[in-house]
Amino acid sequence: HESKDNNGVMEMREVLNLPLPPHATVALEPAATHIMLTGLVAPLKLGDTVKLTLTFAVAGQVEINVPVLAMTEKQPEEDHSQH
Repeated sequence: HESKDNNGVMEMREVLNLPLPPHATVALEPAATHIMLTGLVAPLKLGDTVKLTLTFAVAGQVEINVPVLAMTEKQPEEDHSQH
């Protein structure tokens, strides 16, 4: 999803494709462009890990493990140059 301020009202819209230019960094963050998990059967718990499968046009499917953080925490920086 993508969040945008529209005259003081935050709006979200689904994004079907996210351009990832070669050698560029694309940030996914709350209140900006983010991945929204739907259809969860239980609430996410702080400290848990969620397995996600991302699908890329060239690289195909890549599985990642994402830690459940508080909304105020940031994901540690990682080197993804091998992907």
